[in-house]
Amino acid sequence: MTKGMLAQGELSPFMNMSSALAAIDYIVSLSSDVLLASHGGNMGSAMQGHRAYAGHRKYVKPNKRKMIPYFDQETTKFNSHEEFSGIMR
Repeated sequence: MTKGMLAQGELSPFMNMSSALAAIDYIVSLSSDVLLASHGGNMGSAMQGHRAYAGHRKYVKPNKRKMIPYFDQETTKFNSHEEFSGIMR
């Protein structure tokens, strides 16, 4: 789920409430089929533990050093989403 999937105005009541936005993010992440944490901070660790406790849920922990060249703004030139998806797999 992304901000773009929400109806106009659904997120606006929460824009100045960072704790509420974090709670929404946590709930959406908890109910997702697969979780790819963006960093190894407390939120990612808590989410990994909660998902494991709630039942077997897919959690992907990428090797960030190997992924850096693919996300570097200067070197990233993919022809299609399929090409990017194939490299990430």
